Amino acid sequence: LNEKPIFVEPTEKITFPEDKKGYENTTLKFDDLDTAKKFRNDRFELVTEVDGFYLDPETGVLTTTRKFDYETEEKTYELTVRVYDVSGDEKLSVTGKVIVELENVNEPPFLNEIVFTVLESAPIGFELEKPLEADDVDGPDTKFNFYIFDGTKEVSSTKEFKLDSKTGVFTVASSLDYETTESYSIKIRVRDEHDGYSDTTVTINVVDVNEAPSVKVDTIYVKENQKIN
Repeated sequence: LNEKPIFVEPTEKITFPEDKKGYENTTLKFDDLDTAKKFRNDRFELVTEVDGFYLDPETGVLTTTRKFDYETEEKTYELTVRVYDVSGDEKLSVTGKVIVELENVNEPPFLNEIVFTVLESAPIGFELEKPLEADDVDGPDTKFNFYIFDGTKEVSSTKEFKLDSKTGVFTVASSLDYETTESYSIKIRVRDEHDGYSDTTVTINVVDVNEAPSVKVDTIYVKENQKIN
């Protein structure tokens, strides 16, 4: 006689990362007291209606169908799985529970594009009005480091400006001249403590300042016998 299958509970903890769609969580198994091949033709069915999981009825492979968000979604999912005989007899089926846990994955911090202004008369060492600020969906306690990204290198300064990597404060490093350069675009990289990073562009506009005129010193030659006026 055809006997119902046996659900085999997973023996290891099942986890999956929040950022992977199509991630194979595990391969479920079943057993069957039947030895005849025609009575061991069993299938899997995911009974729990949870958005984000797919259970292959033939292989028992449980995969994710979307990306999850650890910060806003449930951390643990209890899935009810049914193993059934394809004969169609409802009595030849069994259900079991599978617990899967969502794993947090470090996500890169980000900087919004920022525009600074600075007077062309600002002295060397002058601090721009506010520091760089980064956001991170992983939480507010993350520590950041800021760098000027020069091609392939992370540096702390350009000819005109210095950037404090820990505070995100810009200071003037050399004399500015509005008539020479009105604006600077600087690529900035922010890193979190887990080495996640992202890049953005910071614009520093130089404000023109009225400057005193100057007289060019030259020599004028006059013949001694010139008339008055």
